Amino acid sequence: MLGKVKQVGEALKAQKKLNDLKKKLETVTVDVEEGNVKLKLKGSIAMYEVASIEVNGEEVKMFSKALKKANKQMMKEIQKKAKTGELGDMGGMM
Repeated sequence: MLGKVKQVGEALKAQKKLNDLKKKLETVTVDVEEGNVKLKLKGSIAMYEVASIEVNGEEVKMFSKALKKANKQMMKEIQKKAKTGELGDMGGMM
């Protein structure tokens, strides 16, 4: 019985850690402009989500380039914050 109580306690601690990480990741944003394409990425528990996309004219080719550039920048930001401890104790998640 005590073992199950301990497991539940550990699960609750892990859930709290995950929620804290989620909140901290949501503060990470990256804005990228490539030609007439503007992208804004916002950090999330799945690393990031596309917050907004603007494509003017026939600049669709630039979209792919901008997305790759934004992806690189987002990964660098998250890695930097993880290394400096700004995302808290991630317990080997990265």
